[in-house]
Amino acid sequence: MRATEASQVTQQCGVLRHSEIKRLLEAQGLIENADPQCIQPASYDVRVGKLYWLPGGKEIHTLDERGIIEVPPQGVVMIQSVERFHLPPNIVGHTGPRRHLALRLMELRDSGAQIDPGYEAHLFSVLRNASADVQHLGYSQPYATVEFKYTTSAKPKEGGCGKG
Repeated sequence: MRATEASQVTQQCGVLRHSEIKRLLEAQGLIENADPQCIQPASYDVRVGKLYWLPGGKEIHTLDERGIIEVPPQGVVMIQSVERFHLPPNIVGHTGPRRHLALRLMELRDSGAQIDPGYEAHLFSVLRNASADVQHLGYSQPYATVEFKYTTSAKPKEGGCGKG
């Protein structure tokens, strides 16, 4: 979906559910390179893409489909998502950590970051290894989750949010 097509989306309130995320993926292209298995009950799991950068290095690295990123203890890595997002003008996203990484002490440094309406690009995220062990991230491994919400900038349905 391109941002201009968003006006045809029925306005709702709250976090988008699985069925609505799936509908927006299929009908309007909310996320390019999306994997339907990454749609959760109220979010979409973002996956490690091909580009990453480790501090101290001056080059961007490319990860092949069987590649692994090694993040040293207390180290950080910036990664690009597999997915390219196409948020319409009436939808906003917020990022959050994946629990399985948090349990391994991998912190999503930009957790809670807002993805603005109209955003059309890959996500770039910073992960920090807060553990004493080397941590591994594989290509296409989920590392973050995005929760989507409708904004109140468009006129809500009768009785919907924003009425008051």
